Amino acid sequence: MSTAAPPPPGPGPDRLPERPRRVAIAAVRPRVVVTTILIIVGIAAALWLVWLTRRIITWVLIAAFLAAVLNPAVDAFQKRLRLRRVPAISVTFLLGLSATAGILLMLVPPLIDAGQELADDAPGYVDRLADTRLVRELDERYDVVDRMQEFVRDLPDRLGGADTAVSVVQTLFSGLVGTLTVLVLTFLFLIYGRQLRDQAIASLPADRRARFHGLLSRMYKSVGGYVAGNILVSIIAGVAAYIVMRLFGIPAAAALAFWVAITDLVPLVGATVGAIPAVSVAFFSGWPIGVGVAAYFLIYQQVENNFVQPIVMRKTTRLNPLAVLVAVLVGAELLGILGALLAIPAAAMIKLLAADLLEHRRRRPPAPMDAA
Repeated sequence: MSTAAPPPPGPGPDRLPERPRRVAIAAVRPRVVVTTILIIVGIAAALWLVWLTRRIITWVLIAAFLAAVLNPAVDAFQKRLRLRRVPAISVTFLLGLSATAGILLMLVPPLIDAGQELADDAPGYVDRLADTRLVRELDERYDVVDRMQEFVRDLPDRLGGADTAVSVVQTLFSGLVGTLTVLVLTFLFLIYGRQLRDQAIASLPADRRARFHGLLSRMYKSVGGYVAGNILVSIIAGVAAYIVMRLFGIPAAAALAFWVAITDLVPLVGATVGAIPAVSVAFFSGWPIGVGVAAYFLIYQQVENNFVQPIVMRKTTRLNPLAVLVAVLVGAELLGILGALLAIPAAAMIKLLAADLLEHRRRRPPAPMDAA
């Protein structure tokens, strides 16, 4: 005996029939369209204004970083010498400018002599390079040696031309104006930096002040520690390169070591860029000397990239090498070598800000669900 399947439940007193769903299409109001257009235009205008004032913004950023570096010294003078804020800043500036002037007086005359020596030896380097087999083959096809010799002979005239002199004067004047502006901004940052920070924090709601105060303190310690550590690493790289090149008897050792110190300020890739001219000049002095100098820079870069720089990064910015490399490339693309120098502290501050936002969201209690 077969049993039929029970019929589907029909609508009863406790069950209402389902109604077909309707998709509501919200009409776009003209006010929303106008507001969106105004927001896009405002963002574009702000970006355009930033692009026009990029030099001033760069000066402000440099001054802010210098203030972060000099602030510990100012605090130390205030505590130990019992000075007020402005006299302590003045003492710090005088000591810093005196040290900079002393370093320039020690380095500039040897750099000028080394540059002149390098220019005088350039024809001899070309002649040595012409004796190699590869260059002889290239010379037979493309007349490379004669072009190089002609370039070296015409180099003093090109450097001494009227247009070059005007360009050099303009560059020096622009650099002098920028340096003075950065120094004044740094002085003002050291005086009013804490006041501006306290005013910004006071404008926030009371429950957020402690949080943002701690965030700004961590950013300050990270940037200041990184800049001071990176400058120390750069000085060590320059001094070590100068000693090694003097031992090998390489001409223009002071100029080449100074270039190594400047480029070493850029993490990861700076040491490699700084080693290229030194190794090239070393090979002109003979292939054994070139191999020795290349081996030194290879060993030093491994030590710096794998031991020294990770220590500086771990104690200051806490960035992994991939993030450092990406930040350096982006900064160099935007502002050149200056952007590469400022990229790491900027990336560190962005990381601290992102970590604070994630931590705040993680600690936020979940919103209660509405009753059905």
